[in-house]
Amino acid sequence: MYKELGKCCCFGHRPQGFAYGYENKTHILHKKYLRTLEYLVEEQIQKRTYEFLCGATNGAELDFAEIVLNLREKYPHIRLKIVLAYPEQYKSFNEIDKQRYIDVLRRADTTLLLSPRYTKWCMQKRNRYLVENAFHVIAVWNGSTKGGTYNTIKYAQSQLRFIDVVSLPALCKEDLQKAPDFYFLGFNSVEDRIANEQKLRQEVKEMFENYHKTHKDDD
Repeated sequence: MYKELGKCCCFGHRPQGFAYGYENKTHILHKKYLRTLEYLVEEQIQKRTYEFLCGATNGAELDFAEIVLNLREKYPHIRLKIVLAYPEQYKSFNEIDKQRYIDVLRRADTTLLLSPRYTKWCMQKRNRYLVENAFHVIAVWNGSTKGGTYNTIKYAQSQLRFIDVVSLPALCKEDLQKAPDFYFLGFNSVEDRIANEQKLRQEVKEMFENYHKTHKDDD
């Protein structure tokens, strides 16, 4: 019970899911996306999250893993756990991402393999494992209601996880210079998100208080 407390997972789109062109690492939107992801990871560390989980597929998950590993130099107590859907998931990666993948696995604290071979449901199994073993979820989502990222967000909601969604469509505004540095689903600034989180935490607190009042005779 409570095994998922202190843990955060991340999942999201592969390179083809980034509308602005994932391979262009110098693009202003890519830089803002990475800053957003790093902000969320460091925020979780400040909240005493000590273990970070991802599947290390190319795209958002490799970015997340590298950010955690870089921050581990500053916060040596944190750990990175890689959850592999099947052994050969890297074969479709380009050469650069294959090298990034090898480096992430080499530096990770723990690696878990869920299936000895590819199956129709192995990716879904991995996504559910991530959600079920983390209290906080970071999802990098392009707004599509089809595919694994959307389905996993819905599953995380059904499991009552705290979710931050880095909303990629918000990164594709026409006036890039006026776009804020951080993007979250439904919020255009860090201040808006902090205010919403305070409201959410108050709602959760009241929910638990009401639950205990209702079930006080059950103790």
